[in-house]
Amino acid sequence: MARRKRLICTVHDEIFQCAEELRYLDYSKSVKTQVARIAKRIQKDAMEAKEYGQSMENRLDEYKVAIEDIGFKRKKNKK
Repeated sequence: MARRKRLICTVHDEIFQCAEELRYLDYSKSVKTQVARIAKRIQKDAMEAKEYGQSMENRLDEYKVAIEDIGFKRKKNKK
């Protein structure tokens, strides 16, 4: 079965949401503090990765447009 294609930024949004849910679970105070600290790091890293991914996708789109502007077209293989 083929995997559903998802944008890298969508995946990062889902990681961010999981971390947000993790931060607000009802744990004992000491565990909650540790989990919240880890979840905050996950969110920070996911946002940074999302920015890098979006930058990469923007660059690839610019390359595609430039290549098509000089006359090349992508031919997709049909399976």
